[in-house]
Amino acid sequence: MARLGPAGSAVANAFRDGLLTPKQASLVSEVVPPAQQPDAIVFAQGVTLRRLEDELGAHDTTRDTICFTAPPEAANVFLLALEAARLNLEAEKQTRQSTTDALLWMLEHVIEAWLKQGAAFKDYADFNRDHFRCTAPDCTARRSLQ
Repeated sequence: MARLGPAGSAVANAFRDGLLTPKQASLVSEVVPPAQQPDAIVFAQGVTLRRLEDELGAHDTTRDTICFTAPPEAANVFLLALEAARLNLEAEKQTRQSTTDALLWMLEHVIEAWLKQGAAFKDYADFNRDHFRCTAPDCTARRSLQ
């Protein structure tokens, strides 16, 4: 229910009352502004899901989806970081940014941070030379290298 908006919203009530399927409710709540949701609910009840997707998708060109499997805690952290990236981009450009733009921005930031951290790690060349293995005789450890 949290994805459908506040508990008393038109979409949440229609879903709870069985007037909308989960997919219909999700589409209406994601794409339609709250003031127009009652009309969209009536429309959704009278058309096929494909038509609803076509009609609502035509009004929102920035709608995209990222799918992956992760533990709930990891997925929540990822979604929060993605939303923070989207909001950061919006603040910089003063326009609504898509999830894809936010993901790219977030990944560029992570790569930049990794490169900075890797440059500060002076012994990296030694580990690379030793193929990330312990150099002690008869030891094949790859963890806790010093």
